[in-house]
Amino acid sequence: EMTTEEKAKLIAGVLKASGDLKGAKLRIMLELYTATETPLINVLATGCGFTAPAISRAIDELELSGLARRKRDEKKDRRWVYVHITAKGKNALDKILA
Repeated sequence: EMTTEEKAKLIAGVLKASGDLKGAKLRIMLELYTATETPLINVLATGCGFTAPAISRAIDELELSGLARRKRDEKKDRRWVYVHITAKGKNALDKILA
């Protein structure tokens, strides 16, 4: 797991090279990129400092772009919604960070 200082350096570098990925969407993508486990949407919202409606709208846009996707936990509790970074999303951030 990354230290706070490492995350800060990563975020600063990404902000300089982020192109179209800005604001809330960039913050979410960075959280997903650096996550050690796939987060629940409510945990992701709390970690990013967003309200449920704000993160939902941002993830809608990320899904339309193919950068992230939601997945419900069909086995335990369908109310649990996880957010995954896609291969396309990981590749986009790899290019930004290169």
